[in-house]
Amino acid sequence: MRLKNRRMSRVKLIAVLATLALLVAACGDDEEESVTTAAAQPDTTTATTAAAEPTPETTTATTRATTTTTAAPEMEEEEEEMEEEVTETTQAGPTRVEGGILRMVIGTEPKSLNPSIATSRFAQQISRGIIDVLMEKDVNNHPEPSGLITAYEQVDGLTWRFTVREGVSFHNGEPFNAEAAAASVRANRDTGGLRVYFTLIADAQAIDDTTFEIITTTETGIGLLPALLTETFVFPPAYLAEVGADEFGLAPVGTGPLVFEEWIPGERISASANPDYWNGAPTLDGVEWTWAPDANTRLALLQTGDADMIVTLSPQLFDDVEADDNLVLSAAPGGNKFFMGMNIHAPPMDDIRLRQAIAHAIDREALVGGVLEGRGGIANPNAFHNFFSSTGRHADDYYPYDPDRARELVAEVQAEGEIPPIPINYTVGRYISDKDMGEAVVGMLEAVGLPLEARALEPGEFIVALFTNQLGGTHQLPFDVRYPHEDVFMRTTFTSAGLVKACTSDRLDELATIGATAQTEEERIAAYSEVERIVLIDLVCWVSIYDQVDNFAYTTGLGGFHQRLDLQIDYEGLYFQE
Repeated sequence: MRLKNRRMSRVKLIAVLATLALLVAACGDDEEESVTTAAAQPDTTTATTAAAEPTPETTTATTRATTTTTAAPEMEEEEEEMEEEVTETTQAGPTRVEGGILRMVIGTEPKSLNPSIATSRFAQQISRGIIDVLMEKDVNNHPEPSGLITAYEQVDGLTWRFTVREGVSFHNGEPFNAEAAAASVRANRDTGGLRVYFTLIADAQAIDDTTFEIITTTETGIGLLPALLTETFVFPPAYLAEVGADEFGLAPVGTGPLVFEEWIPGERISASANPDYWNGAPTLDGVEWTWAPDANTRLALLQTGDADMIVTLSPQLFDDVEADDNLVLSAAPGGNKFFMGMNIHAPPMDDIRLRQAIAHAIDREALVGGVLEGRGGIANPNAFHNFFSSTGRHADDYYPYDPDRARELVAEVQAEGEIPPIPINYTVGRYISDKDMGEAVVGMLEAVGLPLEARALEPGEFIVALFTNQLGGTHQLPFDVRYPHEDVFMRTTFTSAGLVKACTSDRLDELATIGATAQTEEERIAAYSEVERIVLIDLVCWVSIYDQVDNFAYTTGLGGFHQRLDLQIDYEGLYFQE
């Protein structure tokens, strides 16, 4: 046992050092692979125990240490005593166990298991175990035809052709074919909370049993439509037509590794393994999900053995997991970028000097080091995530942390008349440390003399007001990249047709079209790097603060977990071990 503990300590140190190196690399300009590899590969997360994965059988090794010397004769007897046999015995790694029910605790009970309606990551950590997406992503977060779509080509500016995997069926026996794929594209376009992303799709129709085409409303450039299909959920056409989108969300049917079994409202949701899953039958017998809004409660359930896996701990709890030899912490940069958005179209934020003052007043490093204890995020001023090659190309011109300059700008505006209180809107209880982060930002802005109206809002109230453009002032929240293309920012935030209309201009509308239709990587980079310059420097309507480090914790009795950038879980790869 002593030797095992020493061995585990060395593995911990190696894992932590590897993680730190990757997190530092993630902050570099144009390091496209750094963040995505960290989220996708098993050796890029912080593993706190050597028992997390099976290791090869090891045997007893006996060596002899012999000391030779030319020292004086009186030392010979002492040196002879140093000669000894050193025996090192290592133990076999954990053994995979067939079957078992994974008990997973998420943050909140979903409102639906239709992933096009319930778009939160908590809800989709359930629904996407049951329902596949059309296009998979590789470890670099790029679209990859390795899932239900096995090949694709762009026929012309408006037409894309896709080949689907043969021999796949939905859990209710309906065949998955080209017609089902085309119908799913239309369903994602017409229903649910992600419709804004699908407005570029005019139609989708099957050509034959294994081929379908998508017609777009305008020309689309390289990578856009395949990227969108990584967030396109696959529905059984007959069943969806029979029950409708809302009823489907209560008893979902898909092609995924898990088959829905039961939902007892307020208590649990359960699913069983799909023995016919196209990507290999799961080792688990099934999964049972429960929920606990408080992170301390989730951790307590894990510590007492009442859960096998939990999601989203605050950084303040990381040490508690790492101190327990029976638990594993997996933490890596994810797809959430925490930012402050500013409404440039209404007073007082229509004065660019106030926006510049805010940009100068925010100390990213202090927020990450203080509120997130240096572990829950990575300070990053770029608007786009690091896996986009368009990001960071104007970093030398970003507004640096400079509270003195911020005070000068505030004084300049105040000399022309009293500044009305600026609404500072943030959520409480939706994101990691969101209340503490909101309060810390408010403190920094007050310190440079800005008059504020701090609004700590319940998540539902915040989201409704945000998407109906009623917040005013500023808003703080993470931006979640739903599909791996900069177009997701444009359709959500940076265009007049987007969901949030606080940071828009005619030029941004033009660039949205240019970027979406770019036929070369150079054209795409040029368009979106200009977008980043406009929102961060010219308009100053967006202040990026940090990239969130997402996390899971689980027992050493669970193996096969690899953290993904999109926080989805490959249930077919999980197994119990002993």
